[in-house]
Amino acid sequence: MPFVIKIASNTAELDGVISIRKACLQSMSGTTQANLSLLDQYDLYPDTLQLLIQHESRIVGNFRCVEFNLEQAPLKELYDFSESYKNIQANAACLDLFVLDENLPRFEWIWQQALSTALQLLFRRHHQFAFAVIPEVCLSGLNKETLRIVDEAIQFRGSKWLPVIFDLVLFQKEFVQRINDREILRFQEVFYTILFEPGEILVVEGERGATSYLILEGEVQVVAAKNDPVLRLKTIGAGNMIGEIAMVTNEARTASILATKPTACIAMDRPDFMKSVAAQPNKSVDMFKIFAKRIQEINQRLIRGNETKENNESK
Repeated sequence: MPFVIKIASNTAELDGVISIRKACLQSMSGTTQANLSLLDQYDLYPDTLQLLIQHESRIVGNFRCVEFNLEQAPLKELYDFSESYKNIQANAACLDLFVLDENLPRFEWIWQQALSTALQLLFRRHHQFAFAVIPEVCLSGLNKETLRIVDEAIQFRGSKWLPVIFDLVLFQKEFVQRINDREILRFQEVFYTILFEPGEILVVEGERGATSYLILEGEVQVVAAKNDPVLRLKTIGAGNMIGEIAMVTNEARTASILATKPTACIAMDRPDFMKSVAAQPNKSVDMFKIFAKRIQEINQRLIRGNETKENNESK
C-alpha cells in the first residue's frame, strides 16, 4: 500500500497525530521531550500546518510547521534561530516538530518527501524561509542549493542533527523546473503527496479515472492486458503527468500503470478537481492546454511510426 502525505484536516486525523506522538514518546524509554509533547499551544493556532503521513489507513508520522516569531522562538530547546531570523527579516516558518515511525522501510526517503511537501505548502502560504533541525542522515537527498547549514551538528536522540534554513523561493523555483506540464500548478490547493514502492499499481486498466498523478521522483511503466503476455507500452519518468484525461472525463482507464522504482507523486482527486474548476472556471483552460499537448504528442508518435514503416518498406 502506498504512503499518503497530506494536511490533517479533521478531528479523526488530528487524533491520529496525537496517537503517533504518543507512540514516539513511548519508544524513547519514557522520556518526555519538550518538543515532543502530545499537545501544546502551537496545535491550537489556526495558522499551524499539521502534516500527516498515512500508511494502510494508519497514521505513521506527523510534521508540524508554525509561524516563527522571536517572542516564542520555536525549537529553542534544540537550537536558537533568533539571530538568523534577525538577519533575514522576512516572513518565516519553523518546522518545530516531526515524528515518524523509524521502523518503516525507506525511512529516510519518506522523511525527505514529507519535508518537501511541507516546504511546498509553506511557500504557498507566502513564507520565504523555513527553519528546521534535521537528521544528518536525511540531508543526502535534499538539494543543497535551497538550504544553508547555520551551525555544527547537534547530538539528539543518539544521532547528529543539523540546524538549517531553507530558502523557499529557491526551493519552489527548483520544484517548478522539474515539472513539464506546469499548467497543473494552478490546482496546487488540492494536491497531496503519495509514495509508491516498486511493483505497486497507480492505475488499473478498466477502472474509472478518479485520480491523476504528477511524478516528482521515480519511474512508472504503462502496460495493457492485450491477451497474454502483458503489452508494455512505455516508461514515464519524473516531471510528467499521468491519468489526467481519465480523471477529467471519468472514463475507464485504457491501460494500467505501475511503479518500477520508488516513486513520489503529487496526486489530485476528481472531486477536488471539479470543485476547484467550479470555483474558478478559467482553470479549465489550463487543463485543456495539457490535453492539447497530449494530442500533439500522439500525432508526433504516429508521424514517426509512419516514417519508420515507409523507410522499412523502401529497403
